[in-house]
Amino acid sequence: MIGHKVEFDPLFHFSGGVAGAFALWRAFEAFPAMFPYRTVRHRGTLTIGVMLIAVLLWEFAEFTSDRFLGTHTQHGSLDTWTDVVLDMTGAITAMVVAWIITLRKQSSIRI
Repeated sequence: MIGHKVEFDPLFHFSGGVAGAFALWRAFEAFPAMFPYRTVRHRGTLTIGVMLIAVLLWEFAEFTSDRFLGTHTQHGSLDTWTDVVLDMTGAITAMVVAWIITLRKQSSIRI
């Protein structure tokens, strides 16, 4: 195993936020009966909310793992909050791009 590479951490967290948000966006789009939404904005808000919950649960799991299993995945509260901010920045960036693309598609479909 390679181990924790601090220099790649920001890229991985930002990319993870983008990937998670994109996967949720597509899941909500693929199963509209399970995840009803009225507008693109509602789907984006739901995606950001679910991503925030997932990120916080992940960081809590890392904290719990460090505390009870002796792992060393977190390097203090600054590292944890930086991870959360980078994950959410990636998720918000993905939602803004998805929102713009969706609005452009909708405006080009006008009859």
